[in-house]
Amino acid sequence: MLCGTKVHWPVRRWGYLAVRHMVERYPSVVQGMLYYFRLGDYTHGYGYYNAIGTSYDAGSRAWLGTCATDTYLTAGTPTAAFDSTVTGLTAQLTDRSAVTGGKGSVASRAWNFGDGTTSTETTPWKTYAAPGTYTITLTVTDSNGKTATTSKPVTVTAPAACTGADPQVMDRNCFRTDRSAAAGEQDKLYIYLPVGTVTLKVTTTGGTGTALYYTAYTASSTKSGTDQSITVTNTTAGYRYITLYGKTAFSGVTVTTQY
Repeated sequence: MLCGTKVHWPVRRWGYLAVRHMVERYPSVVQGMLYYFRLGDYTHGYGYYNAIGTSYDAGSRAWLGTCATDTYLTAGTPTAAFDSTVTGLTAQLTDRSAVTGGKGSVASRAWNFGDGTTSTETTPWKTYAAPGTYTITLTVTDSNGKTATTSKPVTVTAPAACTGADPQVMDRNCFRTDRSAAAGEQDKLYIYLPVGTVTLKVTTTGGTGTALYYTAYTASSTKSGTDQSITVTNTTAGYRYITLYGKTAFSGVTVTTQY
């Protein structure tokens, strides 16, 4: 059915129009919400849904006006936009781009994180190697082949001390100091990773002795001394376990987790 076909809409059909408006004009927003539901993360899914609120009411009214005149059958114009949430060295990015003024949808995205790395994901996570201000650029291409670009700076900072009361709990971009264990003994910690593709980096520095460590037994660092580092990528939410093993007794070691 064409958008401008004249029919009498029962009340229940307004829900259909609301959904159709979001799918046709703001598919990236819908996909951002569905992303969490498909992974079973209903807390973030409903939080994303509730945050939408009345943000697109004005656009919906305009869209209904184009339905009445069939001007929606003309190609629209893409606008690039995104939100950023920064924690320590990590920036979480959410695409808010849309096609307005006609038909079309955002077909692809190209992110440039300002440090020589890129991504084509809808909601990428970016963890920088060093504190500073970086300019992130997003270029979107719509289904009509039109492009739009936007840029904004983000400032990331060095990890801070972990604040959890449990001394074994690590968190995003934080560290714990004064870790120790006798020779042949273990110092165990753990961290919860959220949904999505998350790259976790674990490092140990300082102190004395020799500590080898493992994360979920999928990666290890076996250098001499206490300066160790591993990076693992996870695609599902859940707890990951970090074990510092004393090849020789170690003490005064700082453990840092970043993602």
